[in-house]
Amino acid sequence: MSEQSEMTNVFASKMRDADLNFIANIASKLGVGLGVTLFVKGALVTGNTISGKEYYEKIVEFFGDAQEGTVEQAIANYFKRTGEAYYTPEDDDASVPLNFLHLKDVAFRLGSEKFSHHKNGLLRIKIEEIDGFMLGISSNEE
Repeated sequence: MSEQSEMTNVFASKMRDADLNFIANIASKLGVGLGVTLFVKGALVTGNTISGKEYYEKIVEFFGDAQEGTVEQAIANYFKRTGEAYYTPEDDDASVPLNFLHLKDVAFRLGSEKFSHHKNGLLRIKIEEIDGFMLGISSNEE
């Protein structure tokens, strides 16, 4: 293998932060959420971590009592099935996927703008796409 192709392989690989995996795991296994601020492609994202199960349950709640046969009901049913299939282990030793970090009470900030808070905002973000993080919720207050 040439030096160029070895360099290409190194530059093309993505890294998953072990600390973020730990944070995702305690949210999923223990239901312990932490306030975090993420650095993602030049933007700041802040919120409280939640389990994947809670994320999917909150989306289903968002659609409430959708009427039978509606698009809203189909969407709610999809998220309910997905949450149950992937984030509801059949026993305590079963693992749940830790490819994503799930956040509630989300706010975003680009550049020098203020944080934009999203009422009932939920976020599902690939851990490998996060450039950096710090513990704690960031705000517009000084």
